[in-house]
Amino acid sequence: MMSEPLGLLLDIIGAVIVMFIFPILIVTSMQERTQERYVRKVTEAFTENICNMGYIDEAAYEAFISKIGNAGSHRNVRIMETVHKYDPVYEGDSFMGRINEYESIKGTEEILDIMFDEGTYECRYGGMINISVYEGGMGVVNCFGTVKGQRDQ
Repeated sequence: MMSEPLGLLLDIIGAVIVMFIFPILIVTSMQERTQERYVRKVTEAFTENICNMGYIDEAAYEAFISKIGNAGSHRNVRIMETVHKYDPVYEGDSFMGRINEYESIKGTEEILDIMFDEGTYECRYGGMINISVYEGGMGVVNCFGTVKGQRDQ
């Protein structure tokens, strides 16, 4: 007699898990993927904009931060500009190739300090911009591009 109520209780618990908990987990997973896609799209657009314009200004940066903030949990942003120096190598009169050296690497703190002090951060033509978005210490998005534009002075 005691096994029938216990069995009924276990059936109800099993039904609750199947009908409510699994769908909630699936919806949560889909929502996280949608947020990641949105953050990637916004970051790619921001990176492309910087590469085409040749600079980062406060308004664009603040709009970018606001957009990725709308996607949910707290995210950290890392910006890096790398400028390469290519020195030709000759042996006698023959060109042998190029040596690639980093001329400068500027990180988030330095770029943002200049941007907030001067209103914009001018990127070097041909430099590489890398924008990474992190959530909880793990990378969500990593976008990079070559600066093709320069600000008209």
